[in-house]
Amino acid sequence: MTNGPDPKKPDEPKSSDTSGAKSSDTSAPTGDEALEALERQFHAREQTMRDGPERAADGNAHADGHAGAEGNAHGQADAGAASEADLDGDAGVAGDADDPDAIDRVALRSTHLGRRLARRRGYAIEARQRKPRKLFGNWSLLILSLVGAWGLASVWPEFSYWISSGPPRDLGRMGAYQIESVPDGSYVKVQGVASPKRGSWSRLFTDHEVFPLIASRILVDRRQAPDPGLKGYGFIYQGEGRLSIVEVDGRWAGVREQFAQAGEVSKDGPLVVIEDGLVPRKGARVPAEVALWLALVLVPLAVLVRRHRAPAP
Repeated sequence: MTNGPDPKKPDEPKSSDTSGAKSSDTSAPTGDEALEALERQFHAREQTMRDGPERAADGNAHADGHAGAEGNAHGQADAGAASEADLDGDAGVAGDADDPDAIDRVALRSTHLGRRLARRRGYAIEARQRKPRKLFGNWSLLILSLVGAWGLASVWPEFSYWISSGPPRDLGRMGAYQIESVPDGSYVKVQGVASPKRGSWSRLFTDHEVFPLIASRILVDRRQAPDPGLKGYGFIYQGEGRLSIVEVDGRWAGVREQFAQAGEVSKDGPLVVIEDGLVPRKGARVPAEVALWLALVLVPLAVLVRRHRAPAP
């Protein structure tokens, strides 16, 4: 028995590349094709509603055929079932199942593709209104209000002094000063002899002169530049103003340290500063500051309340 060539196997029929064709058919359609498919489906639904039960089967079969073909073509196999479910559900919500136009309008609004189709068919679609941009958010307004409250609290002692009434309290004169029983922020008057050792400083482009009264625990701060002709000499001082206790008002701690090093005042014990010229209800700076800080508190709060009470869009 000779070994002959292997018998040839019969040629197998070549299978057609249906998957390739199917995949080529399932390429993503354009937006117009999808709109056309959805429109045909809605037309079939309308025709079914108008013609009655006798043509319901034919109309649904026609709609399902087009919806299934186009749905497979662009990857939306469940478009027909989902759209019909939306139609039935929305029609029930609308409360007018006998009006196909009403069903059509409700269903078209349910999806983005349906809204595009509704615009093509002339149905009214409400445009999405953009919310107005807010210059300040709620947290920013709350922070502004808190800053205003802090500023109002810082200026409140000066405002309390500004609205006070009554004559000034007399602190006495050299050798008979009485400062222990006078509260901080009182309106007082005093007279004595200014020390030859004086200092100066400026605030908001305003020059100030600071000096102690001889044989006392009193410093005087007055709004004027030192007189060069009195440099190295003492002079008689008499004035009135607001009293500040150094232990309470920390602004004057550095001034006390400098005069203590010069030997003019004691490092320990009570010490007061008289701000010369600060008379109650005189000048507009203090009420203007209070009005500014108060507005910074109230305006943000008013905006927050208005936003809270405003109806939702």
